[in-house]
Amino acid sequence: SSGEKVYLDPFIGLNVIVEDSSGNKLQLDSTNNKRAIVKMKIPTQLVADAPNSIDMYVYAPSKGIKQGKGSAVKTGDSYQGEVRHFSYWSCEKTHTGYATIYGYVYKIINGQEKKIGGVPVKVGKGIVFTNNEGKYSVIVPANVSGITISSPDVFFTPHTLLSALSAGETYEYNITVINPVVYGIVYSNAQQPLDKAKVSIACSNPINNSVFTTFTDQHGNYALLVNGGSQYYNLTANTETQQRVINLPPISSDTAVNIYMLPILGVNK
Repeated sequence: SSGEKVYLDPFIGLNVIVEDSSGNKLQLDSTNNKRAIVKMKIPTQLVADAPNSIDMYVYAPSKGIKQGKGSAVKTGDSYQGEVRHFSYWSCEKTHTGYATIYGYVYKIINGQEKKIGGVPVKVGKGIVFTNNEGKYSVIVPANVSGITISSPDVFFTPHTLLSALSAGETYEYNITVINPVVYGIVYSNAQQPLDKAKVSIACSNPINNSVFTTFTDQHGNYALLVNGGSQYYNLTANTETQQRVINLPPISSDTAVNIYMLPILGVNK
């Protein structure tokens, strides 16, 4: 309402949809000012840091914004608050100051630094993916200590910021991965490096499946993380008009694979 930019630190959210037997959405009776109590369970790992009272926000799809609407009270491991209508409700702590954490994910291979795209990086509560330059960037609340930069699947060693960042501050932390990396160049059928080709690798075994995706740089280079120990690896390169799929043997170390697009069939004489 004040027009001030703030950072919203989410603790829990809930989308409430109530329908009748015919599938028609039902709402609270606004004419008679009817209200309801919504109770949301806080994730176990966030309970200790959750404040006793927190602002409630409702997401307005037509406007693409979140609007502050009342507050909720912490009771045990849950937040409980009163709502005037059913929608996308969330409990979020407001920070007027925010900072930026960024860096690059890479690995030194044969003496060269290979920056890796498509790597998930968890900063605090949020997860982002590195771009084709191996860069990640995340906005975090200012004046909050103990923010951890980690990996959802232990691709690198976690790092915790012991000191809080001030409003507007930027903090660079570069990451070296421990997993094997598949890297190389994507070429056209005329053996020219391809810029902005989409490259992905699917790693699968009977228990787990994962896919990592990136795009080539202007020189056709790509570098992708893989889950070592998987049984099957499908490496795929896509352009606007072509696709090339390569099945790779089990990977246990850094592996160089250049991808050549097949000739485009035409009229032959």
